[in-house]
Amino acid sequence: MNLYRKVFELKKEILKQFSGKYCTIDEIVSYIETVKPMLSRKAVIWNINELVKRGTVTRVGRGVYCFAEKKKFQMMLSNTAKRQ
Repeated sequence: MNLYRKVFELKKEILKQFSGKYCTIDEIVSYIETVKPMLSRKAVIWNINELVKRGTVTRVGRGVYCFAEKKKFQMMLSNTAKRQ
């Protein structure tokens, strides 16, 4: 199995397990160590950072992540603003 395939499957596994949840980096690493024991902590963190860059995962604090897609910002004017 090539490297790209392994990385893709790791990201897919992380998203499947933690979808819609808030969790810490330690919880994620602990889970991945049980599923794929050959991966280092750094590899898991790198993959999570890639998901953050794509907008699939949100970093909500230091070492805390939300695994729900960000809603795109949509500005809505109030009735008062529309009249002016």
